[in-house]
Amino acid sequence: MDLEIIVRVGWALYTRCETILQVTAAHDEVKITCPTCGAVFVRNVEIDMLSCVCGWEVAWEAYHRTYHGRQHYAANAFDVFSGYARDFPKLSDPQFKMVAIDQLLHKFHLQLKETTLVIGRPAASNLIKGNLREVCAFLDALSSENPDLAGSQTAWRETFHRADWSENFPIHSGDENRRNRN
Repeated sequence: MDLEIIVRVGWALYTRCETILQVTAAHDEVKITCPTCGAVFVRNVEIDMLSCVCGWEVAWEAYHRTYHGRQHYAANAFDVFSGYARDFPKLSDPQFKMVAIDQLLHKFHLQLKETTLVIGRPAASNLIKGNLREVCAFLDALSSENPDLAGSQTAWRETFHRADWSENFPIHSGDENRRNRN
């Protein structure tokens, strides 16, 4: 376990989660975090300009373009991103940091429709560059290569295979996957 890599990756993911939470607040709650001074202000939806008391201002459309299409919206994984952003800074033990990173990456967007839990795409789709197929393959390989996180691959695959869309992806379970790797 390389402490420097764990710290660097952990804080990079923390920063990305913070961005996702800020974008979600701007989009859903019209709460804007000023990139200059960090103040939070409420957007007046009747005015196209965003203006902070520090003097920073930009048109709403220009601000919206900074995150549109970049997977910066939390959607049904808000609790995943906010939990990591809340908890990661408090962790000091490298093993706990590693577990927090692993848990963040292997969570899914979840939605309750009536009484059925619907599995959406992996939350890592918001955190890792690549299309859904690439992200899923990366997560599967990541979970299988880490002996410090025993059981993570099994849990990841069980949740993955419950998703309606997963049948179109080349991730297998158990012995079948081991045969495919050889």
